[in-house]
Amino acid sequence: MSVEKGANWGERAQPPADLIVVDDSAAAIETIAAERRANRPPPAIGLRGGDLVRTLGGPTTPDLASAEEALHVTVDLG
Repeated sequence: MSVEKGANWGERAQPPADLIVVDDSAAAIETIAAERRANRPPPAIGLRGGDLVRTLGGPTTPDLASAEEALHVTVDLG
């Protein structure tokens, strides 16, 4: 599946209270890998920047943890 300009890839939603905010996709991968090693489910992650944010039409809200709304997308981690 390819990403197309103008396509709807998520919905606006209030970030969850337990959101982990990271700077980019690489930091998100590190966080998810640590959770997998600990046999915990992947957490909700907020991205401040990086390739995925640009692909989905960023920029994001500077303070995602206290934002009233942000783009919520589900990503298949494989």
